[in-house]
Amino acid sequence: MLESDNNDDRYAIPAVEMIAFLLDNCFLHSSPDPDINYQKLFVSVQKFHFKSANMSRMEAAIKIYALLWRMDVIRGDAMKKLTGMMLHPYPKVRNLEERIKIEPLKEALTEIFSEYGNIIDIVAKTNLKAKGQAFIVFDNVDSATRAIEEINGFELFEKPMVLDYARTRSDATVLKERGETELEAHKRRRLAEKERKQAQEALEAQKKLKRGAAAPGGAEARPSKVTRGAGLKPSTAAAAPVIPDEYLPPNKILFLREIPDTLDQDGLTAVFGRFEGFKEVRMVPGRKGIAFVEYEAETGAISAKEATSGMPLGNNGKPIRVTYQRQ
Repeated sequence: MLESDNNDDRYAIPAVEMIAFLLDNCFLHSSPDPDINYQKLFVSVQKFHFKSANMSRMEAAIKIYALLWRMDVIRGDAMKKLTGMMLHPYPKVRNLEERIKIEPLKEALTEIFSEYGNIIDIVAKTNLKAKGQAFIVFDNVDSATRAIEEINGFELFEKPMVLDYARTRSDATVLKERGETELEAHKRRRLAEKERKQAQEALEAQKKLKRGAAAPGGAEARPSKVTRGAGLKPSTAAAAPVIPDEYLPPNKILFLREIPDTLDQDGLTAVFGRFEGFKEVRMVPGRKGIAFVEYEAETGAISAKEATSGMPLGNNGKPIRVTYQRQ
């Protein structure tokens, strides 16, 4: 473009903007404060017969274009960090050595992260999904932010740690800011959300099994070993997979278990009647500890389950089990 014969600002300024873009993108983006020699760049443009004498205009074009480019590049990361800082201001650490036991791991993390502020809690678990990660709960946002910025990439047990803001609020944070009552509600909501996801996954898996069985060559199309070769249809259909109660898909009837003996129909109505569309509580004659709660629509049942699953009731404060009725 610079080798063309167009010696007009209409071509020179866009050319300089393109130079600024290339400089910032390819060479200078890694530097926080690049030292651009505007005079040299201006002379280079003049050598290609652009007769613009407005250096300040070209300099402004470079600065503006470079700034806009940087803003576009970092916008996603900035929004992600801002959301984390506002909602869940504590670090999530990934890529940890999975062979290290929990206690030695917590001790090592405490030694590293305590340099950045007061640690309320460190959460690390051994289950399959949580392996290789931990949560460091500070008592303020500044400590969490500095830790994320400075420790990210630091090696622990010969593996570089990967840090980011957590996606959920920690139990320790909820307890500190809202108290015991809100902490229990927070735990119930988390459990309900976990069960909802598991139920959805189980439902999708069941649908896939049904589609596979109904397809040509599927389970229903293949005769059993007993009937194969005899030209007879199987006498019984293939047994459908049994979904655990906790994974059942939502519907408008809840199934309650482990109800305290001291809690009768009126007591359950007082608890579950608060939710939209409540119809009735049905006790089971001759059976203690179980009952059904029906709502007019799924939305009411979902709200009730999320709020009451694991809720302690009765004199001993034992949590009740709340699932959806098996259809």
